[in-house]
Amino acid sequence: MQNSDNILITGITSIHGWPVFSAFREKYGERVHGIGPGIKSSFFKNDKKVFFCTLDKFSKVKEIFDKVKPKAVVHAGGVCDLDRCEKAPDFTYQVNVLGTRNIASLSKDNYLLYISTDLVFSGNDPVDRGYSESSLCDPVSVVGKTFAEAENEVMQHEMNGIMRLGLPIGPSISGTKGAIDFIAKRLSKNQKMTLFHDEIRSLITTRDVAKAAIHLFDKKGAGIFHCGGTQEYSLYDIGAYLVQERGYQEEFLIRSSRFDEKNGPPRIGRVTLDSTKFCEFTGFTPSNALK
Repeated sequence: MQNSDNILITGITSIHGWPVFSAFREKYGERVHGIGPGIKSSFFKNDKKVFFCTLDKFSKVKEIFDKVKPKAVVHAGGVCDLDRCEKAPDFTYQVNVLGTRNIASLSKDNYLLYISTDLVFSGNDPVDRGYSESSLCDPVSVVGKTFAEAENEVMQHEMNGIMRLGLPIGPSISGTKGAIDFIAKRLSKNQKMTLFHDEIRSLITTRDVAKAAIHLFDKKGAGIFHCGGTQEYSLYDIGAYLVQERGYQEEFLIRSSRFDEKNGPPRIGRVTLDSTKFCEFTGFTPSNALK
């Protein structure tokens, strides 16, 4: 296979990047290369087509691009830990904005698909059918603000695409990432877990994230596409689902409002996504994530 056919995927250890990388590897085989953050992960110790670096280091990223010579790029990298990002806004900007700027710059002659987030919306003034691609971004958190800025970097090139995800849920590569892992870990140890009933998102399974990315990638979708599941759920709904499905003790699940959060990071409200455009363009409709 010629180098010009190669595909490069960033953020391959993230909750959404890992299933995307795995699905692309299954479909495209050894054409697929990956970039993970920081120190080399033990999950890829024998994989010579996986590289590790921080994306804000242009020279390091360029070395990888020069070696791989990708024909197309899927950018799933970024940091989205709300607490960490609020405490370290400069670090978050470097990873999410400068990192994306580097990827977009090095991908300018090829197709780039950027995986973004519904956190670019506040949810304070929700739309009945969900936010559409034409809805104005009004992020309330450092995560949301930096992802919105990163989207602007990607949109500097007309041929690029952006897939804004609802909340991805499912197994992670390390077993420690994502809403399911976090909530289940506490409930399984009979530790109290306070979850908001009024922070509402369009959930999407990590399995469907991977399928959606391939569908959009294969069609080289340009512009912004919203991609969430068919149903909306609150964080509390996820906890209640886990209690029912896994038999955790209900007494440790605490129902709360986002307005009761006094010392934590800014919280979103109802950021349900209208995924009509994506479904019509690709012919793929994500499933109900908690069914």
